[in-house]
Amino acid sequence: MQDKGTVCAVVVTYNRKELLIDCLDSLREQKRTLEAIYIIDNSSTDGTESILRDNKYIEDLPPMNLRDTWEKEYCIANLTDKSSIRIHYVRMPENTGGAGGFHEGLKRGYEKHYDWFWLMDDDVILDKHALSAFFDVPFEQNEFGFLCSKVFGKNNQPMNVPAIDLRLNENEYADWGRFMDHGLIKVRACTFVSVFLNREIVEKVGLPFKDFFIWEDDHEYTLRISDKLSSYMVAKSIVYHLREIQKYLNINNEIDKSRIKLYFYKFRNSFYILRRYYKMRKVTNIFYQRLILILKSIFTKYGLFKTYIILKGTISGIFFRPKS
Repeated sequence: MQDKGTVCAVVVTYNRKELLIDCLDSLREQKRTLEAIYIIDNSSTDGTESILRDNKYIEDLPPMNLRDTWEKEYCIANLTDKSSIRIHYVRMPENTGGAGGFHEGLKRGYEKHYDWFWLMDDDVILDKHALSAFFDVPFEQNEFGFLCSKVFGKNNQPMNVPAIDLRLNENEYADWGRFMDHGLIKVRACTFVSVFLNREIVEKVGLPFKDFFIWEDDHEYTLRISDKLSSYMVAKSIVYHLREIQKYLNINNEIDKSRIKLYFYKFRNSFYILRRYYKMRKVTNIFYQRLILILKSIFTKYGLFKTYIILKGTISGIFFRPKS
C-alpha cells in the first residue's frame, strides 16, 4: 500500500498515568512517524493531567470541575526524526468508558480531516515498526476494512487474539490464510489494542457505539467494518498489552466486587452483538452457556451477586438498542 496521508493515533486513558506515558513515548518512537495523537482523558483522578504536563505533552492543566468537554492542542517532537507531532488533549467532564472515549476521539479526529486512525488503549506499548508494517500490506486503502496488530502480553504470550474470519468464499472454502505469505490473517473482529483504519471506513460505518460504555464496543465496531470489507491481522505489526489481568476476562475469576458489577456491560453488549451479527442458533446457545456460567459462579466468592449481574446483563441485552 502506498504510504500517504496523515496518521492520527487515538489513545483512551483512565487512571493509568505511568502506562499512558510509556504508550505515548512508544508512539513517538515509530519509524513511520505520526502526524497527531488524540489523548482522550476520561476524567482521570490519579493526576494524569499533571504527569502529561511534566512530560511536556501538554502545557496547561484543565479547569477544575469541568461541565463540558475541554480540548487544547499542543506540539511535541517525534523521537525518531524530531518532526512535530500534534497533540490533542481532550479532558472529558465524566468517565464515558472506553466506548465513549473511542467514540469521542474518532469523531474529533475525523472532523480534523486526518486520513488514518490508529486506535489503542493506554496500556499498550508499540514496537517501533508497528505502524510502518500496516503500510506494507499488498492492498490499497479501499481494499480492506481494518488492520490490527499481533498482540503479546507481559510474559510474551499471545493475548487479545482476534477472531479469524471463517466465512466461506465463492468456492465454499474459508480463505483466512489466503495472504499468509504476506504475513496476513483474515480476521472478523478484534479489540482496540491496536486497530488501524481509514477515514473512508468511518464514512461508511459511522462511529463506535458510546452507549456500550465498556467491553465489546471494539468487537461490535470491527464486526461492523468486516461486514463491509475484508480485514486482517498484520504479523509484522507487534504490540505489547500490559493490562493488569493478562488472562481472558472471566467473571468467575473476579474477587473485586467493584469489578464484578462492570460485567453487566459485557453480558449486555455481547448479547446485542449475537442478536445483530450471528445466526439464531448461536443466540439460542448463549442461554445454555450462561446457565452453565451461573451454576459455576454460585460456588465462587460473591456468587449470588455474580448470578444477578449475569442475568441482569443478559435480559438487558435482549432489549438493548445502542446509538452511535
